[in-house]
Amino acid sequence: MTATEMNIRKMELIRMLLDVDDEGVLNDIASRIVVAPCRFTADQLRKRIEKADKEIAAGRFIAHENIERKAI
Repeated sequence: MTATEMNIRKMELIRMLLDVDDEGVLNDIASRIVVAPCRFTADQLRKRIEKADKEIAAGRFIAHENIERKAI
């Protein structure tokens, strides 16, 4: 896709967004837009942290020092 085609597609999406009258739909769309450097919504990050906490509590992790030793 060329830069011009990309800009045309963006304008089409903007026109479509202007016709949306449902706040829930807008919130859903906004939560899916990735703005660097954040790659996850706050809810997605909470879920990832909860999962990591459970894995740590279950002993399923590798300590930073052990990773360093393996890399050397």
